[in-house]
Amino acid sequence: MGNDGISLSDSNPPAIISTLDHSWEFKGYGSFYGNARKDCILWQNGNDGLLAIWRMDGTRISATASLPIVSADWQIIAVADFDGDSVDDILWQQVNTGQLAIWFMQDGEHIKSTSLVTYGGNEMIVDGSWQIRATYMFDSDAMADMLWQNTTTGQVVMWIMNGAAITTAAPVTHNGNPMHIDSSWLYRGLGYFNADNQADILWHNPDNGIVVIWNMDGASISSVAIPGVVGGEWLIQ
Repeated sequence: MGNDGISLSDSNPPAIISTLDHSWEFKGYGSFYGNARKDCILWQNGNDGLLAIWRMDGTRISATASLPIVSADWQIIAVADFDGDSVDDILWQQVNTGQLAIWFMQDGEHIKSTSLVTYGGNEMIVDGSWQIRATYMFDSDAMADMLWQNTTTGQVVMWIMNGAAITTAAPVTHNGNPMHIDSSWLYRGLGYFNADNQADILWHNPDNGIVVIWNMDGASISSVAIPGVVGGEWLIQ
């Protein structure tokens, strides 16, 4: 393919697992059976709200499960283990009110409990200008935390979680100053980029191709790195 030394072969085409009609939407993947394997795919039917889990064994669907139907004004925004039991849970947001709720899962298709997300004992409301960017154990306590970005102001905020309770909500800072990143920059993921066992944040500006890494120390940026420039014909996936 071109002169960049990369070639693709169609001798091993992608496996066809199954066929779904257009009413089904991919909502996430995770470990719903507590086996430390991200072997489950979560789907939702946009017509009737039905939820389905496929448990995978390689390219084979080894089991399927259905979950309760949820009205269209609640949307899945993340799949992560919020209570540290090695089973991933489902984070929902009410699109009209901004409420957040977690389904704590057990044994695949069973909802162990449900809880609204709270801060200081009060129900947390998140307006539409905030988008969740990542869930990750930022404080290494085995329970997933949340990274949010305000798409209007560009502010980035980290929530340290204890189940459905926010214990700390802190802006991401650099040299003590809250960081804002404008809309020309796209969040591209987390990674261990400087070998300190803390997840760092990857950004990409498709207008000029610049790639930036925020090396993190908790909610503080310890350093900023620019590893290179990616041309417009390349996408970070």
